[in-house]
Formats: sequence, C-alpha cells, structure tokens
Amino acid sequence: MTARVKDIGGIALRLNEYALFQSKRRNPTALQGFAMTQRRALTFVLAAALLLPAAASAQLRNARFAADPTLAKVAAGLLTLKSGAVGPHVKALQQALLDMGFSLRTYPSRMTGTPVGGVDGSWGGQLATAISNFQWHASRYYAGVRADAVLDKATMLALDAMAPSLGKQAWSAGEKTRAPIARWKRGYKLRAVIVKQEHRTFFFNADGTLHAIFSNATGAKATQTRSGLKMVAGKLGLADAQAVGKRLWQDPKAFGDRILNLSWIDGKNSGEEMHGTYARDRMGQDVSHGCARHYNEDIIYMFDRLNVRDAVAIVDTVNDPNLQ
Repeated sequence: MTARVKDIGGIALRLNEYALFQSKRRNPTALQGFAMTQRRALTFVLAAALLLPAAASAQLRNARFAADPTLAKVAAGLLTLKSGAVGPHVKALQQALLDMGFSLRTYPSRMTGTPVGGVDGSWGGQLATAISNFQWHASRYYAGVRADAVLDKATMLALDAMAPSLGKQAWSAGEKTRAPIARWKRGYKLRAVIVKQEHRTFFFNADGTLHAIFSNATGAKATQTRSGLKMVAGKLGLADAQAVGKRLWQDPKAFGDRILNLSWIDGKNSGEEMHGTYARDRMGQDVSHGCARHYNEDIIYMFDRLNVRDAVAIVDTVNDPNLQ
C-alpha cells in the first residue's frame, strides 16, 4: 500500500470513528444507523479517490521532465525537493535551468581547484540559488510560486511550462521565452537588460530579437546596483581591465577579463560597470560592489558585440513598467 493510500485511509477511518462516537453520545440506538451510513459514504469517497489519478491537471508536458517519476510526484503535490537531493531528476532540473541562462556552470573548487558544480545530479548551493532565481522570475507570471529554493508543485509546474524544449535553449529560435521588452520608454532601443531580482542578463540583437541570456551577480545590500537606463560609455580589454583591478583592489583579476563601463543615458557617471569575474561560485547572487558581474566568457562575448553608446537597462523585475 502506498503512503498516499495509507494517509487517505487513515483520515477516513478517524472521521468514521469520530462520527460514531458523536452519534453514540447523542442517541446510542436511533443514530447508530446514521453512523453506519456515514461509514459507507466515507468508504465510497475513499474508493473513488484511489481510482482517480493523483493530479490529472498537473501532468508534466515538457519532454525534459515528462518521463521522470520523481518529478511527476512533485507536480502532483506528493513530494518536495530541496538541497541534498541527488539523482537523474536533479540533473534534469539543472540542465533546464542552465538552458534558461541561470548560473549552473562548473567552477573550480576552492580546496582542490578541480571543476565542481554544473549539471552533476547533486543538489547543492548552486542549484538552490538557481531555483530561487527561477522562482523570482516565475512568480511574476504564476500564482503560488515563492522564492524559497524548494521545488514544490507550483514551482515544478511553472518550470515545466517555462523551460525550453528538450535540446533547446531559451533563446533558440521558436522558443516562447518570457523575456523583457528590448525597448525603454520614449523609444530607446536596448541591447541588454540586466534583471537584478532573478540575476539574468538578456542580450538582444540590434533588431530587438533575443540573442542570449547570461547569468549575473549584482550589488550586495550595502552596495546595490542602481536601476535605470544606462549606456556603454567605454570598453576596457584584458590588459586595461587587469590594470584597473590592480590599481583599485590590488588584484589584477578583480574585474575579470573585460570591463564595459556604464554611464547614465545622458552621459553622466553612474558608477557601475559590466565586467567579468573569476568568482564563478558566487554567480547568481547579490555580492558585488554595485557592478554587474558576468562569467568571463560571457562578458567577452558581449564586449565583442556591443558598441559605445549602446543602451543598457538595469531593472528589478523582468516586467518593469519602464520596458514598453
């Protein structure tokens, strides 16, 4: 007998016993028949419940998840997953979130230097961060999703609906991705939108179509990244980025391999940069001094494609009202 059957059976039995106890208190003879009728009714309800599927409306449809029995239980509300979980179902979650641009790439262990994390089938701090960031994103569109780093029914169903098709990425042609609008009020066309709450940077082609999604790390509580409309004010290659890092922080790696200096759209200094990082294990978090950190390979990719004066928006949420 499954745990679900035992739970339902136990509840039914306790309800029957309570009904019988109450009937005897009131009238041990006249109400005995009522108690028996109540028992038969509850037995019928129990039998009907066991014949119905656990959650017909909660069936997983994305091919990434549909064949996984553990994730099916989560979608039916019979199970939750969190840090410490291991197995192929965890690997499926990791791959889906990676393909949506969340921070799930490998990083060097601080102890040994060997690569750890990524899509490894083990739920550690990196996946907890990615799940929480996804929940911030999904909560803008799906009721019941909350950012607690726990995979519950609401989160599983949202991920099933929002994850790209198997073998695709969220920015692949034909995928229906919930991306911000690549336009700021008053008609400014945007090349990048940095969304702080979910720690993703949406990178657009010049025509406004989505080109890629990169994970980011933004300002800590005491040094928050300021929202608003910015533009690329300057570009510093590897040698210049190392020189600035050494001068400001006595660390040539402080800004990673590239720096995109940002200003407000009117040219006034805003105090932020988009830059690379060697702290790969801290991506997806609020940890910077106000800048938007990116994996080195991602900042190089954007550096090679962005021009001075290209517009960049920094917003709290994916559907910020200034994006229109």
